[in-house]
Amino acid sequence: MIIVSLFGGLGNQMFQYAAGLALAKKLNRKVFFNENFNSVFKKQYKNLDLNKIFNLQLNKCSDKFLNDNLNFYLRNNIIKKIFYRFKFLQFLVSNFISEKNFKIKKLKKMKFIYLHGYFQNQMYFHNYTNHIIKTFKKINFKNNYKLSKIYKFIKIQNSVSVHVRRGDFLTNKININYNKDYYLSAIRILEKKIKKTYYFFFTDDVEWVKKNLQNYVKKNSIIVSSYKFSTPEIDLFLMSKCKNNIITNSTFSWWGTKLNSNKNKLVIAPKKWFKKKQKYISLEDKKWIRV
Repeated sequence: MIIVSLFGGLGNQMFQYAAGLALAKKLNRKVFFNENFNSVFKKQYKNLDLNKIFNLQLNKCSDKFLNDNLNFYLRNNIIKKIFYRFKFLQFLVSNFISEKNFKIKKLKKMKFIYLHGYFQNQMYFHNYTNHIIKTFKKINFKNNYKLSKIYKFIKIQNSVSVHVRRGDFLTNKININYNKDYYLSAIRILEKKIKKTYYFFFTDDVEWVKKNLQNYVKKNSIIVSSYKFSTPEIDLFLMSKCKNNIITNSTFSWWGTKLNSNKNKLVIAPKKWFKKKQKYISLEDKKWIRV
């Protein structure tokens, strides 16, 4: 049996799901998903449900399920928090696999395996990529007039998705907050290669985009995230339907271009993903243009 913690935003949970599913297929095991390990993330993303978004029918497990099946070190909530904080204690529990960096872990066949981490490395599921991509393309949402109109517009234009992530990146000690210079450089590079581009902005800071970027592309742009119907899954769907992508150092951005099936897509990405170099990270693509 394999159990995977689901926490963080949509992009993070997609990586966690992909890693768990790939391991389950490799070992021919059932995989279960637990959403209760980190209560902070659960409050922040309380409306995020992979089951509903992708119609997955996940096997979910409760804390009681974990208490009945996992090592007793994880049965007490206080001990659990201490245990996760002080990772050196994890040698006491052979079936608890906590990610310390992006290095691929060699997982042995054990009765129970509990995966807790971000697993932002496509090598965790590279043998099952096609299956996972097909799964994530089945985004489930109620259609409406404005959404259909934008979708059709994306299809007929030389469409470019531009993902602007700010929010927690402004104070985050790990991730770089890319300013307008990065996006303007990316736009200039793209316009040398593609004529008559049309930009679709996806962002958690609409006002910043209006002030810093929209004027540079004049009337050839739409801030999709400014519409009331905009949700993370709808933004991801529309990003993936754009012919080209300007991404930022975000897993949400990464999945947006990964789900883009345009064989001739042009993807512009930042050279650095994190402030400190990560030796084992495997997210970049050789075809990307790095700025």
